[in-house]
Amino acid sequence: NHGADRAVIGEPGIGKTRLAEALEYRAQHDGFAVTWCHCHRLHDVPVLWPFVKLMRAWDHELDVLEELAAVSSDWVWKNHGNPAWRTIVLSVLELIETRAAERPQLIVLEDVHWADGATLQLLSHVLSIVNQHKLFLVITLRDEPLEDAQRRRILEIGRASCRERV
Repeated sequence: NHGADRAVIGEPGIGKTRLAEALEYRAQHDGFAVTWCHCHRLHDVPVLWPFVKLMRAWDHELDVLEELAAVSSDWVWKNHGNPAWRTIVLSVLELIETRAAERPQLIVLEDVHWADGATLQLLSHVLSIVNQHKLFLVITLRDEPLEDAQRRRILEIGRASCRERV
């Protein structure tokens, strides 16, 4: 009855997405609702894009998320203590908790190595509640060096949680 998070880490083309697809098939068979979100390599989408897509997939528009997605990732990161950021974090967590209470959820977040800083920060909050709900979170990422220290720190949190439970 408790959730889990797993990171699928590996070189490009090794089969990370294929493994996530196999998990999707099994999860659907077991009654899970499945939602896929993607980070983009070219950073040509607004910040928090995977969570904007998640909200839209769940037919839930969060105005402050849309507004914040219009600003730069640096602004979000430097101002993450502002009321709009707290509203986003609490709203996203509450929606995930509500959906998981209604029906088990599998969320697949692809290509996390390309995520912006705000997405990674929000992901760290989501990771903190996964085990308390019927929620299975799978992230895929390449095992390659990342230039940003914050990204490395958050991805290490994901790696450590996976090592502890596998």
